[in-house]
Amino acid sequence: MKLRDTDGPPKPRKGTLWTPKWTIIGPKSGELEFKRRELFELACHSEIEIYRRALPQVTILRVTKERWAQIGITIEFLIVVRALGEFFRLKHVQGTNFSIAVAALYVGGALIAACSCWAGVTIYFFRRYTLSAWITLATVPVLLAYKIAVIGW
Repeated sequence: MKLRDTDGPPKPRKGTLWTPKWTIIGPKSGELEFKRRELFELACHSEIEIYRRALPQVTILRVTKERWAQIGITIEFLIVVRALGEFFRLKHVQGTNFSIAVAALYVGGALIAACSCWAGVTIYFFRRYTLSAWITLATVPVLLAYKIAVIGW
């Protein structure tokens, strides 16, 4: 592990304390930047204070907006797979009585799900995580209404 100074030589400023920025470069850690002053301030706190500051960042059960968007995109993809799988299920169950007219209703639902999945992924790439998650939440009732109105209960 190498330690290098990334700020260069000290720049004289009136009334301020210069603290160089250090970078730790490791094979797996990437680059982790910190300031010596921040380390000193952290070392001055008690052990309980350190845990109080670290625990909100370490909590496993907290789900971020980005994670909700990822969960939503996954759900939308599974909806597309399920809707397209229904086509093959109908083909297997109905056998020779299978017609494209019956399958077209399910393909319509798959198209709705695929378009919403595309919209959710596109919005996700623009880092609008909350909107991406809301697209998934809106897709489920739309597909339920489609199933009841067009396909039947």
